[in-house]
Amino acid sequence: MNNEPNLDDPMLSNDLNCCKKHMKTIIFAFIGIVVIAGIIILVVLLTKKDSNTDEGNKPVNKKYDYGLDMDELKKRTDPDNMIIFVLLAPNSTQYTSLEQGDKDALKYLVKAGAILEDIHLRIDEHNNIPFRNFLEEEIKKGNEKANLTKIIFDGQKGINSVDILTNKVNLAKGITAKPGWGVYPEDITKEELHKILITMLKENKIEEVKKILNQRSIVERDGVYLKATDYVDYFKNDFSKIADLLDKASEVSTNADFNDYLKKQAKALRQADPLLDAYADIKWAELQDTPLELTITRENYRDELTGSFIDNKELVQLLKDNNIFPVPKDYLGFRVGIINKEGTDALLSIKKYLPLMAENMPYHEKYNQSISRNETIKQTMVDADLIMLAGDVGAYRAGINFAENLPNDDKLSLSMGGGRRNVYHRQFRQIGAGNPDKKQKKLDLLLDKEQHKNK
Repeated sequence: MNNEPNLDDPMLSNDLNCCKKHMKTIIFAFIGIVVIAGIIILVVLLTKKDSNTDEGNKPVNKKYDYGLDMDELKKRTDPDNMIIFVLLAPNSTQYTSLEQGDKDALKYLVKAGAILEDIHLRIDEHNNIPFRNFLEEEIKKGNEKANLTKIIFDGQKGINSVDILTNKVNLAKGITAKPGWGVYPEDITKEELHKILITMLKENKIEEVKKILNQRSIVERDGVYLKATDYVDYFKNDFSKIADLLDKASEVSTNADFNDYLKKQAKALRQADPLLDAYADIKWAELQDTPLELTITRENYRDELTGSFIDNKELVQLLKDNNIFPVPKDYLGFRVGIINKEGTDALLSIKKYLPLMAENMPYHEKYNQSISRNETIKQTMVDADLIMLAGDVGAYRAGINFAENLPNDDKLSLSMGGGRRNVYHRQFRQIGAGNPDKKQKKLDLLLDKEQHKNK
């Protein structure tokens, strides 16, 4: 018997055609499923919020125990123990006297500062934003302990601080300040950091170590190694939003010099290039006769890890051999204000005495003075009525700055011939000069009375 099919049989031909149609349907359906699945995955990836940008946002999943009891919270938030700094309000004379373009520019700048405030909280302490969210949820429930804790949190801008008497203030139980704060892995120690860097240098991971040890990067674990991402790339979404707001402010502000600075600063926030920061710093340091004040502060006093290598001779030698010069991490702040012309004129009247003051500094002959009689003083000075102090510059930790003279020596702009700009905080200076009884009480706690007699 012939078991081979007769391909000319009409019935078999119909069956084959039917099978082909079903196979095509199945194949197209499968392809359709794959395509749809791919589209869904792509949409999720594109619409998924950057974990770097939105880390810690609600809903709140993490719970915390309070670091201070109710009695301590009440004491620290009592008006007799807490200094209240009042910033400019929209109905202030300083604001209402501005031209409309400058008023509009300030609105953009304040929005930008609010974004940088969250960036500061994250590079200060990994738990800051989740803890803030926890407090806000508890406050909605009527929790007075959370409300008082939030007052202190907002003042010191973070969970951990020290007070004016150098007592540690930890608002969340079990969470203390780390040597690397929020810019290094939360659990890393000095010893482990040294060990990892030595390994990486011996394995010729030179460029990555350079990124880890520069002043503008966030460091994370990468298996048994570490990796670093420039601030601009790590906070890309947030920095881009700030840059957009600065550009919008530059379109409405009335001062050409100020607008030029805003554009340069916006560009530096969009591209990870220290040279762009330097160009912005050079322009910022030249600002003298502008109605508005904006500074993005970058200072590196708090990083205890990057500067810890001096005790490790092997690591010091490896760094030297590879021409790597560690610089502590920058912490970021954001100042917005209105220039007070009367106060600024008073400050400028003392500018001519700066060389004389430099000559009379202790040990002036042993150190290179940045100001001398023989050189033009690249130093601007302004007195600012403050609207906002966000981030590191606004954190009340054992005190707060009455003025800032920037850029600091580690910044590239100074080596390129740029100058410095001293911005005085008008409201803070006025409060510091007042209330002599409270000032005397604090002095009595700190020093022998014989050391600070009032005259």
